[in-house]
Amino acid sequence: MNRRDLMTAVGMAGASCLVTHGASFGQDGPAARSATGVSSHDLFEEYDRRFAEAKLRRPHRDPARPGDRQAIIAAAKQCLGIRDEWIPKISAEVVRVEPFEGGRIELLKAASWPGVAASALLYRPDNLPPGPQPLVIQCCGHGKGCKLADGYQRMARQVARHGTMVLVPDNIGQGEREPMGHSDCVKPFACGLSVQGLIVMETLAWVRWAGQQPGVDPKRLATIGNSGGGTLTVFLAALCPELAVLSS
Repeated sequence: MNRRDLMTAVGMAGASCLVTHGASFGQDGPAARSATGVSSHDLFEEYDRRFAEAKLRRPHRDPARPGDRQAIIAAAKQCLGIRDEWIPKISAEVVRVEPFEGGRIELLKAASWPGVAASALLYRPDNLPPGPQPLVIQCCGHGKGCKLADGYQRMARQVARHGTMVLVPDNIGQGEREPMGHSDCVKPFACGLSVQGLIVMETLAWVRWAGQQPGVDPKRLATIGNSGGGTLTVFLAALCPELAVLSS
């Protein structure tokens, strides 16, 4: 039995256990039941069972194989509602510059799609050597303030002090863009889109913008991210061949 067969057997056993467990122990009190009479415990058990079954039905795809890699990319685009022709083009201008120990921060006012305002911070280290230099795009998660969250600011400054430019955009509905909405946006689904897909497409546009900036080496672009930013980085791993390095 190879590793895949073993994992399949374990998954089938797990799915069976979930059904048995739900039948035996899904007896919640009345307060935990929804208006349809289904308890929250049973609801999550049902989700677990469906996920386990879906995983067993999913074909095994190896990203090292060109055919499988294209299938993964196509599936990701379909899931998120991404089309290449919908990826916007970023236009940005520096509206203010703030110093920090070891460099400076350029506050960027930007636009992505027509009528869609965007914002970002670009950390530039002092005393960069001549010639094109690497740039890291820091993908934010759901920390309050997005690019202005203390942890993200400290991370960006630390990377910049090591001699790398750092671009930190605000995701849709976060940071300076919070009034746009984020977690409760369901209307994009009616258009064949998703908020996550819009965020991915906009980040792809930021990557392209960064690679065109003076002093940036387009062959040494990277992304880093944690939490929601880690999820974004994983999608970029499949959809953004311009990136040389990713860390999620």
